[in-house]
Amino acid sequence: MRTGTSKDTSLEALRGLAALNVVAGHFLLTFFPYLGNYLWNSRTITQRVVSQRFEFESWLGAAPFTILFNGTFPVCIFFVLSGYVLSWKFIEQGDHAYLRASALKRFPRLVAPVFASVLFAWALLTLGVMRTTEAAAIGAASFLSEAYNQPVSLMSALWIGAIGAPLLGQTTINVPLWTIKIELLGSFLLFAVYAMSGSKSPLLALAAFLILLIGFIPGSANIIFFSGFIAGSLLHYIKPPIGGRIWISLALIIAGLIAGGFDYSPLYYWLDDIKLPDIAPVITDIHGSRMNLYYMAGAICLVAGFVSTPPLVRVLCHPLFAHLGRLSFSMYLIHWPIICSLSLSIVVLA
Repeated sequence: MRTGTSKDTSLEALRGLAALNVVAGHFLLTFFPYLGNYLWNSRTITQRVVSQRFEFESWLGAAPFTILFNGTFPVCIFFVLSGYVLSWKFIEQGDHAYLRASALKRFPRLVAPVFASVLFAWALLTLGVMRTTEAAAIGAASFLSEAYNQPVSLMSALWIGAIGAPLLGQTTINVPLWTIKIELLGSFLLFAVYAMSGSKSPLLALAAFLILLIGFIPGSANIIFFSGFIAGSLLHYIKPPIGGRIWISLALIIAGLIAGGFDYSPLYYWLDDIKLPDIAPVITDIHGSRMNLYYMAGAICLVAGFVSTPPLVRVLCHPLFAHLGRLSFSMYLIHWPIICSLSLSIVVLA
């Protein structure tokens, strides 16, 4: 039982809520850049580089509210969910044919929508409707000046859509596409590891995944994001002991939300003060990636608690959440060029 089950629907709904969080984050941080002060600046920086313009920014721009738009936490949820969903059938049935079929379908399934989104953004840019050069005049985020400020040829757009974004992480035309390279390569790495280790040896799969990861990208901060795939798949092995123990599930969800809400505001000084081990350069500098580390830990805990809590699964099977889940990938792919064109145009012309 896979396609059409309540579990499938609820997981897609959770992905939809995460995508909505990303969209909200990019929208709010575009027009109210002060909200990102505790997300972008370490607590050691006393001079905030963005001035406050509205009274509500003083409280909305600090924990616990930053969890509603921090952007990276929901992206970590994407990666954990992908690991969970892509390995589900193989771990249940040990069917290597499923791994081969999934691997063959993964590239076109991901890249075709990405390709379309790149052409969509290119068309808006070519038509001259991107308004990022006017962002500073309306007090929008300064980073917008780096977006869509140069023409892009059709050949370049075709290259970015087909190869550059999915395989090389190029984000010239659509900034949120930085996740696609991780999504694609993380998926293939997961398939390869389970093809070698089988479905009955989770520790072997974990070891193989980490060895391959460290071997290919030693010291990269993206190791944290790639780890979400193997972590998501391993949730299948820990879910049975958790299932039925609602207090464990709720504790995991609460822990996930706490870690996922991390920022550098005073409420989180205690978490920022935790001394982390020095594992650079073999793996990555987790001191410099502290925020991403906490977000990934939070995503793992949240998804683990969610998949083990039947009442939450049933809630997210509501048609509204299910529809949001179906729209999640499209929403994620096209929201940035829309913000930079339509949304900015409305504010500029207002």
